Amino acid sequence: MQEKICFVNVGTGKLHFTGLCRESKRKPSQIQYFDSEDEALAAFGRAMSVCKNCSKEREKQLHEMKGAQK
Repeated sequence: MQEKICFVNVGTGKLHFTGLCRESKRKPSQIQYFDSEDEALAAFGRAMSVCKNCSKEREKQLHEMKGAQK
């Protein structure tokens, strides 16, 4: 079974991307998995926020990918 792309820590309301920050590597006990950020937003709405560390790392990876494509 393939691991989901992201999950929400139900206790904190933070969205994490699998493997991008310390929290997403040691997985808390109360989490809900999603296939996309949009699915998580639909389920949690404004009660959810994106982890700042995951967001920075994700932007860095996307920037590197765009640079490699040129």
